[in-house]
Amino acid sequence: MVTASDRYGRFSIVIHWSTLAILVAVYACIELREMYPRGSEIREALKTWHYMLGLTVFFLVGCESRHVCSGRFHQSFQKPQGGS
Repeated sequence: MVTASDRYGRFSIVIHWSTLAILVAVYACIELREMYPRGSEIREALKTWHYMLGLTVFFLVGCESRHVCSGRFHQSFQKPQGGS
């Protein structure tokens, strides 16, 4: 059985799960801001965090795209030796 770590490199796996975690945080920030009155410091802080985390996702997607285009994305496309 081929696992994800056999098919994808550590870099790709870390970027993938980091992007997911940050996307959850981006969504949480913009949803939580609705709980606070307009103009409050916490609401403005959540909007700022939403923006900064969004830029982080943009950066991570750029890193992953560069990694894929470099040709080092997949460790190997060969099937494991032995068996059928």
